[in-house]
Amino acid sequence: MVASRKVWRKSNRAISRPAADAEQRALEFLADQGVVIGERWRSSNFRTDTVAQDYLIASAGLAELDALAKQDLKFASWHVRLLTPLDPEEWSVDVSSRTGRIVSYQHIVKEEAPGATIPITQAEQLALQALTARPGGGPAPSDLRLLSGRVTRQPNRTDQAFTWERPALQRGDATYRYTVTILGDQVGRIDEYYNIPEGWQQLGDSNFYAYLLR
Repeated sequence: MVASRKVWRKSNRAISRPAADAEQRALEFLADQGVVIGERWRSSNFRTDTVAQDYLIASAGLAELDALAKQDLKFASWHVRLLTPLDPEEWSVDVSSRTGRIVSYQHIVKEEAPGATIPITQAEQLALQALTARPGGGPAPSDLRLLSGRVTRQPNRTDQAFTWERPALQRGDATYRYTVTILGDQVGRIDEYYNIPEGWQQLGDSNFYAYLLR
């Protein structure tokens, strides 16, 4: 099983889109959001969620992990970052290594940056629209169950964060979640990921090897 895990990760990397393609995809997405690329610094690195992969192998099996990966969930992606040195404002985008789908986005701004204050119902609607409107698609709202909504009062705006889970993708105690943060009335963050039980995350590889010895 350990060998199979290594082979799966290598094969997953082998079918990955080139970094240059992912970076171009990310920059096009940011331009569509109104971001001026200009001479900002950019970087790209490959990221893989090994904790989620190991948990799913242990709880559901390698074949099920492969089936889930083919649904283009966030197991491996290119992380593209755009910034200007000494400027706290920056952007990052995660691009699916399989398809080029935009799986995550973040815009970091100062806490004192100006913005709006909107009703929570309006913010939730904006968040759902942001999930489904991403290039490459997103989940149908009817497939999601709202877990939480959080309001944070900033000096010059109100930020609101929402988290949903997609029950059909639950495996064992791991749930697939989507999180969106609205900064004022603008999308500040979109993310999706497998939420893995805390105990598993704390023990790391020892959990996986304990599973092999059962």
